[in-house]
Amino acid sequence: MPEPLARASLDVAVGVKRGGWDLSLSLRNALDTHHPEQVLATSLDARQVFAPRPRTLGLEVGVAFQGFCCR
Repeated sequence: MPEPLARASLDVAVGVKRGGWDLSLSLRNALDTHHPEQVLATSLDARQVFAPRPRTLGLEVGVAFQGFCCR
């Protein structure tokens, strides 16, 4: 089996915390590359190819509750 070619994907994230709030925005596979993540050789000379995750946008919101935590 030939050696795989070099490949890369770009993930970016930005976040802000203010008061008790936390807001994060992320973008995975920002360039929407379509190279195989993994190729496995199985018995009977069959190959399994695992495709990369498509471009994915994520939003995360969190809040910290003051006085409700145990020490």
